[in-house]
Amino acid sequence: METSRDKVQEKPIRLIAAVCNNMGIGKDGKLPWHLPSEFQYFLNTVMKVSRPGKMNMMIWGKLCWYSHPENMFPLANILHVVLSTTLKTVPDHAHFLCQDFESAIRLAAQPPLADLIETIWIVGGTQVYKAIRDLAIQSHQGALLFWSSRCQQRARTEWSESKRRTRKSETKTKESHDL
Repeated sequence: METSRDKVQEKPIRLIAAVCNNMGIGKDGKLPWHLPSEFQYFLNTVMKVSRPGKMNMMIWGKLCWYSHPENMFPLANILHVVLSTTLKTVPDHAHFLCQDFESAIRLAAQPPLADLIETIWIVGGTQVYKAIRDLAIQSHQGALLFWSSRCQQRARTEWSESKRRTRKSETKTKESHDL
């Protein structure tokens, strides 16, 4: 007999990103700006869970993973998944290694993590964002929310917005979005 613990549990998938005016998300493997209050907002957002004992999953592309500040770990309430088709072992400070976005989502939605993971956060980089876009287009679940009005205008025909939270701080606008 199948129990609820054996079933696949759908998880909210959220994207969080900071972009510059020309839609760049990085330069030479690093963020092209230093905005401490925005970085703190990012951390507070991805680490927030509804109750003790729950965790969020962060999905990183390999290049994005290796570009993060080493002193940022560990993060409370976070399990890290690095996506790579070339790595053979889980990178330091990461918890899991997956070859593609779909396998990372399955990891969070099935036992033993299904009852633990609350939200899946997509943190980049470019290849991961492209994989999400392609997956949403293929599955016709296109509810990716954009973090920039320019991006919205450019891809308005591909995606529809379901929810937006905008926060202006210093000289950047940061938005987190639900898939």
